[in-house]
Amino acid sequence: MAEQSTEMSHTQASELLDLLLSHTDAISGFDVQALVNLADAAESMGRSEDAEFLLSNISEKESKYGWVGLATAKRYLHKNPQKAMDIISGIIESTEEKINGNSNGKGDVTSSDTAMLLLQAAALNLRGQLEADSGAPDAARESWALSLAIKAGYGDLFGQANGHHNLLQLAKQQDNLEDALAHATRVVELVADAEDSAWQAHALADLAHLTACDENFDQADLHYRSSLDLAEENDDLAAQIVAHWGIADLALIRGDGESALTAYGQALAAHMKLDVPAPEALLQRINALTESQ
Repeated sequence: MAEQSTEMSHTQASELLDLLLSHTDAISGFDVQALVNLADAAESMGRSEDAEFLLSNISEKESKYGWVGLATAKRYLHKNPQKAMDIISGIIESTEEKINGNSNGKGDVTSSDTAMLLLQAAALNLRGQLEADSGAPDAARESWALSLAIKAGYGDLFGQANGHHNLLQLAKQQDNLEDALAHATRVVELVADAEDSAWQAHALADLAHLTACDENFDQADLHYRSSLDLAEENDDLAAQIVAHWGIADLALIRGDGESALTAYGQALAAHMKLDVPAPEALLQRINALTESQ
């Protein structure tokens, strides 16, 4: 997704963190999720000691099985996968026990249940990532499907879109075009419902590529053009490049070299606006079409 203009610069974020840490008495007023987010920000800026300090303000019980435990698992994701998995398993078990313990026998969902379900969905999502990274695609699919079901239950559009995106990537890795198309379609639908046009532009391009792989070229062209319209509305040059390139490839398949050359040229122009070198493959296609005119 494209970065939004409202995002803080690295310097601004660092200055804000300095300000917060200079008033440590105010930190006690932050909830767990806010402290975890601040710690993640500090860690991303290489301020590990500040991250540890922020996390130390969370209760020991919450640190082990709550959101901060999940944040800790993320930090071990690549450094120590087994430790990360142990933490995640503890969180999932703990949330399940709390949800069962909160049951009033009527099937009602309490606010505490909702909080636990949110945490459980996030933990299952992270477990799926670990399983996928370790070469266990079936286990990853099950974890992501469980996480997705929870998110669907409380209407989290972005969470569902992320879940389908994970399952989409897994299907692509396993060359399962049918499942990939189904998940790509759901991502487009969900981000459209969430009115995130920037994400929708990229999601439509993914769907267009898969649709072309299914040899439904006319529909693929429509998806690419819809993606391009949204990318232009959002001034997203990266998404424009993908859409122009896809439109050009489809034109070549139809034998329309002139339209292909125009679209490849637009992709090249977008690369120039981004001030990044164009891929050699793009230049070769433009040269080949130019010479054949």
